[in-house]
Amino acid sequence: MSALIDELQRWCALAGFGCRVVDPGTPFRLVMGLEDDGGLLAITIDGPAGPDDPLRLRYRFDLAGPMPPERLARLLDAAIMQRSAMVDARPAAADDVDMVVALYPGGMTRHGFMTGVFECQKLRRIVRGEVEGALASEAALASLAALADASDGL
Repeated sequence: MSALIDELQRWCALAGFGCRVVDPGTPFRLVMGLEDDGGLLAITIDGPAGPDDPLRLRYRFDLAGPMPPERLARLLDAAIMQRSAMVDARPAAADDVDMVVALYPGGMTRHGFMTGVFECQKLRRIVRGEVEGALASEAALASLAALADASDGL
């Protein structure tokens, strides 16, 4: 596992991402961070427990505002179904999302790893945009309903 940890740290350094080892055991755990237009993206890299298990990129991010859990779950399902990577997303709270990207041993190349990292970035951007759009639509509908109610009173 030490060779894989070294390789992951090297790939992070080449991309300009911060990376540190939290647990060098089996499974190992690293934490990496990158900054983009969505802010800091902190990704926990959980190493495989065995030779056939995947490496998992895990992260949590916040949303523009709270959304009912069932609606957020439907939105997340729609977002991950559009991706070709092995990703999963679950509501962590009304305004937080937990996401995981899995990379199996056969995909553990620098390219596969970077694809997983960029999937993390893209999914955060897609989900945040969808939630912001939904919240804006709800606010507009509420304003129209209030305006209609006020005009009924005239």
